[in-house]
Amino acid sequence: MVGWDNLYADAAWRAWAQRPPLELTLRWIRGLRLSGATRVYDMGCGLGRHSVSMAEYGLSVVATDISPRAVAATRQALSAKGLRAAVACADMTSVPFPDEHFDGVLSIGVLEHGTRSAMEQAVAEVLRVLRPGGLVLASFTPRSRWIAETESPQDMLEDNTLRCYGPEKTIHHLVDQAEIRHLLRGFLIDWIDEQRETYGGCSSLELFASARRPER
Repeated sequence: MVGWDNLYADAAWRAWAQRPPLELTLRWIRGLRLSGATRVYDMGCGLGRHSVSMAEYGLSVVATDISPRAVAATRQALSAKGLRAAVACADMTSVPFPDEHFDGVLSIGVLEHGTRSAMEQAVAEVLRVLRPGGLVLASFTPRSRWIAETESPQDMLEDNTLRCYGPEKTIHHLVDQAEIRHLLRGFLIDWIDEQRETYGGCSSLELFASARRPER
């Protein structure tokens, strides 16, 4: 928690974390709204860029993040636009909501920040809180993504899981499409797509997966 608070206090990181949502994400949000969904969960809301977008589309948003600084920033971002959402601190591996509570779950730049076991727990939580037929959009860090050797020393925690990037050395678990399909084995996967993003001199490569909880 302290590490993420420190990251969100860094001006360069804040600028990256507040970049506009990808068009792919906005299309998913629009589709969610058109599907008749009302209640949506932003798991790992960061500084609120997706919570704001979903609230602007008229969705009832519940957002959580492990960082108190991020939670405060998300509340401020919503308030600045006259929008409302329920925002609180929570860990992705244990979210404080009842079963089948949400029509949709969005988790961008979140699931990769844990060990393989933590990712399994977080995905199980997504499945638990989604109603049957509910939709999820999640991103993952691909194994093909280059991690600069010039970064701070990288601690390998387990296969494809390491601590890297800056003094906080956040956890990154790197996946391929086969592992995504295994992680989402309780869902019906609609598509998996690779997206490269460049903003403010920084770039990122992510795998996005859109899926749904099966109907009963």
